[in-house]
Amino acid sequence: MRVGIVGGGITGLALAHALACRGRDFVLFEKSGHWGGAIRTEFTNGRVAEFGPQRMRLTASVRRLVHDLGLGSQVVAAAPKAETFILSKEGMRSFSDLIPMLNRRPDPPESPETRLGAWLRHTCGDAAYRGLVGPVVAATFASDPDEMLRRPVLPLVEEMLAGLIARGSAPPAFTFRDGLSVLPGALAARYREFLRPGTAVGAIRRADDCLEIQAGEGPGEVVDRVVLTGSARDMAPLLAEVAPAAAARLARLRYNTIRIVALDTEGCPPGFGYRTALDMPLRTQGVTWNASVFAGDGDTGREGICTAFLGGLTDTDVASWPDERVGRVAAREFEQVHGFGAEPLAVASASLPAWDTSWAAIEGGLELPEDVTLASTCAERLAISSRIARAGTLARDLSARSDAEP
Repeated sequence: MRVGIVGGGITGLALAHALACRGRDFVLFEKSGHWGGAIRTEFTNGRVAEFGPQRMRLTASVRRLVHDLGLGSQVVAAAPKAETFILSKEGMRSFSDLIPMLNRRPDPPESPETRLGAWLRHTCGDAAYRGLVGPVVAATFASDPDEMLRRPVLPLVEEMLAGLIARGSAPPAFTFRDGLSVLPGALAARYREFLRPGTAVGAIRRADDCLEIQAGEGPGEVVDRVVLTGSARDMAPLLAEVAPAAAARLARLRYNTIRIVALDTEGCPPGFGYRTALDMPLRTQGVTWNASVFAGDGDTGREGICTAFLGGLTDTDVASWPDERVGRVAAREFEQVHGFGAEPLAVASASLPAWDTSWAAIEGGLELPEDVTLASTCAERLAISSRIARAGTLARDLSARSDAEP
C-alpha cells in the first residue's frame, strides 16, 4: 500500500510517522515551504512567539511521539495548577470558581436550524452561558455561538464541556523550549525523503485501480489511497474529479479570520490567560500569559511575552485592519485590563473553521470514494493532541484495510 498525503500540517506529518512505524510507503505534498499548518513559531527580539496554538496536552499518543523523536529535553511543562480565567463585567474569575454554575438540563426539542447559542443557554443556563460556556466556545472556535448550528459541532462542544467539568484529570499542558514548531520540524527532518515541499497538488484522478496525484510538472504520483488533511477550501478543488458532489459541498464552508499579536509586556499575571465574556466592550477576545505559564525552571525565551487574540466571527471588522492598528489596540487593551504596559512585537493572521450555518452543507457526512479520506479540522477536533491521535488511528485503519485486501 502506498498512501498519498496532501497537506504538511501536524495531521499529515503525524500520519507520515504513524505509517512509517507500520512499514507503509507514503508520499506527502505541501504547497508551501512551511511545516506544521496552523502551528507557527517565530523568534521575535530573541523571544519565542506563537502565532497559532499556544500549547498542547501530553496525552499518551503525544508522549509516544515526543519520545520517538527524542524531544524530551525540549519539553517545558505548564506551571502547576495554572488557571484559565473569564474576564467579565464582574472582573476576572477562574474556571474553578465558575464551573459550579454548570448545571446540565435535559436537551430541548431541536430542529436542523437550532443554533448552538440557544441550545447552550437552555442546557447550561443563562448565567453559565454568559459567564463561562459562551466565552469558551467563542474563543475556541473564533465564532459566534448564535451563528453556529448545533448539530455539526455538538460532538466537539460536548467534549469541551466534559473537559471543563473534569479539568483536574486532563493531561498536563506543555510546550517546547523553542516553540511548538519544534514538533513538525522534527517530523519533517526525519521523513524529508518522502516529502514534497513547495509542491501544490492540482488534481486527483483515477488511474485504473489506483489514484494519481497531479502535482507540478511531469507525471503524477500513483498511490493506492489518498488522505486530504488541509482546509476545506484547499481540499474541495482536489475532489472535483473523484467526488464532485463532496467537492461542491466542501467549497461552501466558511472560515473566520483571527488576528494574533505577540506583546512585550511589563508584567504578566500567573495562569494560562483569560477569555473575554461576550458582552464586554473589548476587541481582544482573549490573552495567553505565555511568560508566566511557561516560565519553567529558568529562561525559556518567553520573558514578558503575552499573546492577544482579536477578530473572529464576533468581530469581523478586525480582519481587514492593518497590522499597526491591530497591535496598537491589543497593547492598549492589555494595559487597560492588567494595568501593565505593553508593546506589540509582531502581528499575524490565521483562519479557523467557522462552524456556522454554512456547515449545514456537510451535515450527515460526505460521500467519498473508499480510497479517499478527509482528515481535516473542518470536520474533526482542532487540538494538536487530537490531530496526532487521529493520525495514529487512521494509519492503523489504512493498514488493516490493506492487509484485508486480496
